[in-house]
Amino acid sequence: MKTIKELSEELKTSKDAIYRQMKHPALKEIFKDHIVKIDHVSYIDEDGEQIIIRFLRHERQQAIQNILDLEKDINDNITGTETVSLQQSHIVEYIKILQEQVKDQNIQFETNNKHINQIVNQLASNQIMLKTEYYKKALKIQSEITVASIRSELRYRPVPFWRRILGN
Repeated sequence: MKTIKELSEELKTSKDAIYRQMKHPALKEIFKDHIVKIDHVSYIDEDGEQIIIRFLRHERQQAIQNILDLEKDINDNITGTETVSLQQSHIVEYIKILQEQVKDQNIQFETNNKHINQIVNQLASNQIMLKTEYYKKALKIQSEITVASIRSELRYRPVPFWRRILGN
């Protein structure tokens, strides 16, 4: 059994790299059986060491393959500068299309804004007309009430007290 530190020195990698391997979702369940903690120090048995060694080799091979693929892509791009310029022309065309769409939307926004302002002005004038009509009706009703009250007062004249008593 070896500690994480001993294994990292042997494999010439960092302790964090080994911890990452141990916490990798594909290997996490496997490592539960191969790790023992004694006094806050993690020990890995021989089977766990072999798993880490195989996984690190696989990762290194994968990294080397990725680097080779990148170099190939770079070489392809260097020889295929037409592809890059073609992609750039597509990007320029796409930007122009987007700019035209923005202009169209701005025009549409302005016309919608004008329509909204017209509707707001119409609503304000309608409210003013309704208020004047309301005030006219209120004045008419008030004048009718005052006329009616004046008429009722004219019709009913209280009989003076002395006439009621004397009867004249």
